[in-house]
Amino acid sequence: MKRLSKTLAPLALAASALAAAAPMPALAGPISVTLTARTVYWAYTGQADGSGLTLLGGDAVQSTAETYTANVGPGSWLYIVAWTEGEDQGMQAAVTIGSGTTYTDGTHWQGWAVDAPFAGFNQTTAQLPDASIAAEIAQAAWAAPAAVAPPGYYIDRVGGNLANWIWLDSFSPPPLNDGGYVIFRTALEAAQEGAVPEPPTPALVLAGALAAAAWRRPAGRHAATGRAGASGPRLID
Repeated sequence: MKRLSKTLAPLALAASALAAAAPMPALAGPISVTLTARTVYWAYTGQADGSGLTLLGGDAVQSTAETYTANVGPGSWLYIVAWTEGEDQGMQAAVTIGSGTTYTDGTHWQGWAVDAPFAGFNQTTAQLPDASIAAEIAQAAWAAPAAVAPPGYYIDRVGGNLANWIWLDSFSPPPLNDGGYVIFRTALEAAQEGAVPEPPTPALVLAGALAAAAWRRPAGRHAATGRAGASGPRLID
């Protein structure tokens, strides 16, 4: 057994090194986002520091909710840039990633207020330049929304009676930044929920086989050593 252990030890170490060096598969997945806001919104995906912003779409029609789909990579966030002025405000969304869905609430979402007027403001669409949004994301001091209300607070535009209405401070005007923006975000780490596990790498298979061989007891171990009365399995010395 000692000779076997000496033979397997270098191989086990090599297999462990291969397993450690083997790159883990990049976690990514498709997302589906359904949302609406009072009054205008623009939706993006991107990294936590504001880099890699990708526009999903936007809308200024409060009577409907829109659905967007995209593929996201590891570390991605969903950003909703919502604007309002002189009226009640709120945002409602459902984000489906893999087999799970995250709804707007006071736990999984954060916000950051951006005052207006804002350089680059589009008077027609209320859209901000991507560079301005990225700069705000990079310096944001994120906070949980203080205003959270059930789906029927306005009208459940998203559907399913599961997505709350949220805003950073208050639904009623004037908010802290009336005429300005709130950037909402939620992490897209849930993209891996329900994902099919990756097949084991050859290095991991080899490591497992070596480990099993190292613990396997040779046949007749106790008879050869003269141990009598063994009633069950014993650990090999």
